[in-house]
Amino acid sequence: MEKEQSLRQQIGEAQGQLGQLERDLAAVDGELHDLMTQREHYESLAGVCDSLDKLDTLGAAELFWGQEVASGEAVSRLRLARQRIDEFEQRLKAVSESRQSVVTRLAEGRGVLAILEDDWVELKEEEEERRNEWVIERAAARTTGSSANRWARPCSRLCCLVRCCR
Repeated sequence: MEKEQSLRQQIGEAQGQLGQLERDLAAVDGELHDLMTQREHYESLAGVCDSLDKLDTLGAAELFWGQEVASGEAVSRLRLARQRIDEFEQRLKAVSESRQSVVTRLAEGRGVLAILEDDWVELKEEEEERRNEWVIERAAARTTGSSANRWARPCSRLCCLVRCCR
């Protein structure tokens, strides 16, 4: 009974932990979904930065920036834009890794729960076997006549040591 109670408690705790992990996964998936919708914006920004770098390489940066923007200011703006892109990619990577961690812990938790449930089934089968065991009981025989009397009283003859008198 104590083992059953302990097993029930462990199963309950494992189910609670799995529930929490599933909620964590839903939250991380929501955050990842939000980041994926922003991803197109950052990919476009990266494309713009690459194009501006190409214009600068070709010596035509003033076509975009104009004559009034100094070269240092243009470089500073591009650096800031690339920094934003890097921060976004790092955030995306961190959330993806967090998701993978939760998925791994969820799989491990499901494995633990499966083991506990197998132990529970095994315990119930053992209990069922114990209930179904044959208990051998001998009821007092209701015999009448001389055969009952032969065993009821001791015989004084030597032949009775080997077999009963007839």
